[in-house]
Amino acid sequence: NLSICDKKGNNTRASNSVYNGMKDNKFFILSIISIIISYIIDIIDYIVLHELTHGLFYKIFTHKKLTFGLKLTCAYCGVPDIYSKKWPMFISAIAPLVIYSIISIVGIILLPTVDAKLLAILFFSIHVGGCIGDIYSCILLLKYPKDVLVQDTGAKQTFFVKEENLK
Repeated sequence: NLSICDKKGNNTRASNSVYNGMKDNKFFILSIISIIISYIIDIIDYIVLHELTHGLFYKIFTHKKLTFGLKLTCAYCGVPDIYSKKWPMFISAIAPLVIYSIISIVGIILLPTVDAKLLAILFFSIHVGGCIGDIYSCILLLKYPKDVLVQDTGAKQTFFVKEENLK
């Protein structure tokens, strides 16, 4: 037992459970910190995998040299030296959303514990949020005519439409 003083200066006795509670609290804080660090590493790994998925589909459709990079606001993969057609560009842009959404949803359904399901739902939410630029690109592509060409330099995409299609 530990001896401590109350506000009046009287000695009181505290059980070891107070001390053990402090040790448990430190363990809890360290556990939370390690979970956060692990999750940050997982998110970075996912970002790399997401961009590599774009790269795989770009490579399948174009057979050209890819560029990868990181800016303050985004990670990117592009094929800057060519003009891509609408549907190869659309498929390359939407591929990570489709593939990793399916994997996430299957994981959410099949994971055995509520905690694991909640982590999978958190990952899925971050994943969809990270795909917002891809979703926006696909919406733009759907608005343009079938002969639109796209130059994707990575963080920037430029759409080229024939003048007669602008009328």
